[in-house]
Amino acid sequence: MTLCMPSFTGPHWAMIAKLGEWVPEMDRDYPFHRHMLQFLQRNNPSCTWLLKTPGHLGNLPMLFETYPDAWVVQTHRDPAKTMPSTVSTTAMVQWMRTDQVDLDMLRAVIDGVFGNALNDSVTLRESGGFPKRFVDVHFLKLLKDPVETLRRAYGSMERDFNPEHGERIRAYLADKPKGKFGVHRYTPEEWGFTREDLHNRLAPYINHYGVELE
Repeated sequence: MTLCMPSFTGPHWAMIAKLGEWVPEMDRDYPFHRHMLQFLQRNNPSCTWLLKTPGHLGNLPMLFETYPDAWVVQTHRDPAKTMPSTVSTTAMVQWMRTDQVDLDMLRAVIDGVFGNALNDSVTLRESGGFPKRFVDVHFLKLLKDPVETLRRAYGSMERDFNPEHGERIRAYLADKPKGKFGVHRYTPEEWGFTREDLHNRLAPYINHYGVELE
């Protein structure tokens, strides 16, 4: 399997400050996204695109309408870790472009958009309206045994996972251990959340997928 390197993969609008009245139009964005990938792939028509963004989770109907043969690898981690991390990362990128970042607005948008997407993913996936093209990968299992976790994910998609791939993963992790370039420390409260509120509001998501709390 030959992979195409991803171009733009996520909702970069969230990384830019002061958008005014502009809002995403997903019914136009997804067809444009497909056209761009086709253009970039023109010299390698047989490769498979690998795109990484949590933004697709909130647009599953449009995703499968645009890419009916897509596979979705949905990763799972304690929302008390992921939600404040998303606000923190987005705020940091905005601060690179402006001194005025509305953290309350940013937290509310990310809490609404990604929180709803996580809970809605349960209903949408259980509705039976999508192809059975989902693979669930839990963060803590990935940390504990990355090679075996990825081997199983590949197997779910009926894709080959050869020994060389496993060795390259081990070599990469040995060269880049956790914390090599510093540690990003944060608490939910620093970014306008509480663990209890996140766990309560996202209980449908946590309970359905058996997300282990940290």
